[in-house]
Amino acid sequence: MTEIKKQIEKNKKKLKGKILNFNNLNKLICFSIVLLLGFYIVNINDMVVKGFKLQELRKERNSVVEITKELENKKINRESYSEVSKRVDGLKMIAVNNIDYIKVVNGAVAKK
Repeated sequence: MTEIKKQIEKNKKKLKGKILNFNNLNKLICFSIVLLLGFYIVNINDMVVKGFKLQELRKERNSVVEITKELENKKINRESYSEVSKRVDGLKMIAVNNIDYIKVVNGAVAKK
């Protein structure tokens, strides 16, 4: 009987060592899962923040495009003939009626 008791004690010690190893392994697995969940939450949060920033930048770009279109329309409007003629009338300049041009006879040019 004593031999059997000794064998049982040895088996209990072996099992106890294995149980501790499984407990440590379980703790390591749980810690890894918690750590990975933490990284996942941080990454998702970062992506959400970047998404909001991207949406804000798109709105800003759209408003800049609209302002640019308005300014281009104003520029085209100011460069139109009717607008320019109105401004010329406001300058009170005298219109030229008779224009005399200089005629070059044989294409000679003066030299020094």
